[in-house]
Amino acid sequence: MGFFSWGKSSKDKKGTPSKDAAESPGGKASTSGSGSNANKELEAEVKHMRAREEKLVQTIAELRKEQDNGSREAAAAQEKLNMLDFKYQLLMDMWAMRELDADEDTRQGNRGGVMNSVQSIDSDNF
Repeated sequence: MGFFSWGKSSKDKKGTPSKDAAESPGGKASTSGSGSNANKELEAEVKHMRAREEKLVQTIAELRKEQDNGSREAAAAQEKLNMLDFKYQLLMDMWAMRELDADEDTRQGNRGGVMNSVQSIDSDNF
């Protein structure tokens, strides 16, 4: 904000504050006719820039909030995808085991298959 405070005094042709732009006791800079218009234009531009800055700050805050919400939604979607992938892999393993069990049954001529053989071994140990 200190940058904009110097612009409230009158300026010379190069845009730097002139030496005769001393503050009056009333708190306003002494101005000439054309300097007054320049100051008003500058003040209007400063107000406009501050308003734009406030809008940009609000927009950035909104975008950050949306990004946080998007990150949470993306994490939830990733978690769902991981769970679906886990279920798919589990079902594929179970299907493969069933196929191997059926194949083993046909080779051995057993009706129980590998799973029943494993169960019978476990029950014999106890």
